[in-house]
Amino acid sequence: MSVYAAVLRALLLPTIATLDVAIRMAKQLRMPGMRRLFTGLAHELKSISAADGMWGWIAGEVRPAHVADVPDRVDRETLFRHSVKMVEFEPHAFCNRTCSFCPNAVHDRRGVKGELDLDLYTRQLQALAAIGYREAIRFALFSEPLANPRTVEFVRLARAMLPTSVIEIVSNGDYLTAEMLDSLATAGLSRLWISIYPASGAWTLAAIEQRVGQLAGRLAIVPMRVASGDDHVASWRFPHASVAVVATAKNLETTGIDRGGNVPHLTDRAFVRHDPCPFVFRNVSVYFDGTVMPCCDLRADVPGNEPFAWGRLGRDGDLIDVYASSVAAGWRRSLAEVGAKGPPCRSCKHNILGSSLGRRFLSARLDSRR
Repeated sequence: MSVYAAVLRALLLPTIATLDVAIRMAKQLRMPGMRRLFTGLAHELKSISAADGMWGWIAGEVRPAHVADVPDRVDRETLFRHSVKMVEFEPHAFCNRTCSFCPNAVHDRRGVKGELDLDLYTRQLQALAAIGYREAIRFALFSEPLANPRTVEFVRLARAMLPTSVIEIVSNGDYLTAEMLDSLATAGLSRLWISIYPASGAWTLAAIEQRVGQLAGRLAIVPMRVASGDDHVASWRFPHASVAVVATAKNLETTGIDRGGNVPHLTDRAFVRHDPCPFVFRNVSVYFDGTVMPCCDLRADVPGNEPFAWGRLGRDGDLIDVYASSVAAGWRRSLAEVGAKGPPCRSCKHNILGSSLGRRFLSARLDSRR
């Protein structure tokens, strides 16, 4: 750790300790607004100061190889193994929903045909296995994974080749049955995240609870509510012997983001992103046609998004090659520092700091790398 970084840490820790005291006082005085403010700021500063915090990781672990072309294969593998925490696959193109907070409402996926090529997918798993990849594999993006019968096979192959990875699916739950859940469990699924949306599209807690009840009936599992803040977010756990099943409801008409400008009514035109982006360092998003995009907010097949692609698996090598390419490095270079971002990241509010104080501390910590 540099002297600059050590001094910064010495400033951060007392600030965090003071905030912890303020949080307790706000709780005792029954001041929920102040408590939320102090809690959010403390969380940000802890993430900046901790090596394993999201912002601390960016400040402490970003390497020159992240922002430059890496021609050597061994170096590419080292960079990928050091950096990537999740590889996300889109098993096919289809989604049965056109939710207003999703680009699928404008660029419909219900009639689109296309499936992730099994051989191409298998080669990516082989590349991951060869470098000892132990991090997460997720099936989601802009498809409904459980509408594709082959998703169970995709899970089985991932478990066979990556035995220590967490394998998860994000689903709207429309196709989920007790039998399918058992098949996924046998295949080796670790987690199933169910996004709860009411059929009407109008978010109310009553409508959400009704939807959860319908799902519980199909699964023959009694859910347990594990979180319920205001009327914007609630979540339930469905106890299962081997799969962590969690259903989460968010009012994405108020908490959603504009997905790289592809959901215009959610764009805050007065907002300009200044924060770095962890996704371009820690995630790899592979779409049904093998296109690798910078993050899960950009859809590869939306007109105008084509120039944002990092590459195409097969044509441009495997996912390790694409991650370490000069194209990907250019994206990371622009998103590694504090400063105004251009489109499509300009309007993105995914993983941003909520305070100017946190941003100043992060900028100082990033400067301490030099």
